Amino acid sequence: MLERPRRRQHAARRQRRYRARQRQRELVVTVALCPEETAKLSKLRYLSEAELEDRAAIADAIHLLLAHILLDP
Repeated sequence: MLERPRRRQHAARRQRRYRARQRQRELVVTVALCPEETAKLSKLRYLSEAELEDRAAIADAIHLLLAHILLDP
């Protein structure tokens, strides 16, 4: 019986994060990357060789790349 409250707590946390993103007008997208693309992120030094399989590191690298492209003068 302990699984139900945990599931509800997880769902509630997920819903709070979703609403917070909506308030901030943020979008979450899923992007499929091929090995050549992650290798290019590494070559451009947005990602280390050790991070090539790390989803959080890849997301951070893409975020940094986009910030440099879109926000730098």
